[in-house]
Amino acid sequence: MKTITTFSLWILLLFASTSSAQEKGLTLENLISLKKLGYKTQELLQVIKKKKVAFTLTPQIQTKLQKLGFSPTLIQAIQKNTRLSLEKLLQLHKQGTPIGELVQKIRNAELYFNPLSKTWKQVQKKISTLPFALQYALTHKKGSLTFQDLKQLTKHKTPHNAILILAREKKPNYLQLTALQAAELLQLGMKAYTLKAIRELNYTSYKKFGYRLLIPPKWTWKIKEPVPNRLGIMEIRSPQEDVYISIRSEKIKGKLNLRTKQGLKAINALVQAFQRKILTKLFQNIRVYRPKGKRSPFLPTTIANEDALFLEHRAIMGNAPVCILAYFFSTPNHIHIIWAVYALKKDPNVRTQVKNIVQTFSQIQP
Repeated sequence: MKTITTFSLWILLLFASTSSAQEKGLTLENLISLKKLGYKTQELLQVIKKKKVAFTLTPQIQTKLQKLGFSPTLIQAIQKNTRLSLEKLLQLHKQGTPIGELVQKIRNAELYFNPLSKTWKQVQKKISTLPFALQYALTHKKGSLTFQDLKQLTKHKTPHNAILILAREKKPNYLQLTALQAAELLQLGMKAYTLKAIRELNYTSYKKFGYRLLIPPKWTWKIKEPVPNRLGIMEIRSPQEDVYISIRSEKIKGKLNLRTKQGLKAINALVQAFQRKILTKLFQNIRVYRPKGKRSPFLPTTIANEDALFLEHRAIMGNAPVCILAYFFSTPNHIHIIWAVYALKKDPNVRTQVKNIVQTFSQIQP
């Protein structure tokens, strides 16, 4: 058997690329033509693997290919590398393939039909008997899911896994539902566990340090590890980059108990280090803010069901006065500092938004 040269393979792929763009794969005629042109089994195997095939291998077609000299190896490769066609989809549905599995196949094959195309009426007639979820997946591109779409999917009793496949496509900003929208979906029949799964898609996780939180749409974030596997930092910025949040996490043995003198002493040392090593390097005229009527600047609070201490600072950054909010707390085997900075002239709702983001912090298994 001759060796496949780069030029030979290029010619094969060029020839194969003449297949219909609508089908996105080799037609039966393409394969038969390549065989008649004298290309060897190994060459055809590479082309089939690269281009896939756009037809369903029925018993009749298999018999035809065998008569033309297609080896069992080639027949097997065709079966393995068949691109999903509408006819194949209809066949799989008729055979009882689960809807969620078919939705995933549609997405994997990028099978899409534009309702504005000239052939739409023919396609519409073929898919009219399919469940709503499959019709939706065939006529909507990835990432187009809206709340109204969710309502329709729920009305048509779309399975849990099919809804999640479509919901996950909203990256990087998943569909965020208000309480009113969630209530409406529940009334339409959506299961609570499906709604919970959709909401949890929005969480950004840092599994290595055992947490996740909700980052608002269009906000950006990145992770860095100054000390690999020991010290990790997640940095979060607003779209205008005028609000900055940092989550600084360090691995420890056990957990600090803020209700003991030893735990409070350790947290106090952490606060001193934070002020000395971070704040003094970034800001000027730093002072601790003490709420009116409070003897201590520290305010007890909770984050992720753990005791935490809250501390507020005022400072100057450049020529602008800023507010710095900081939270200090411990989870099993980790100690965290969450701090945020924003301009004092900002809308007062910014402070509430920052606190709301912090309160979405929750623990997960590393």
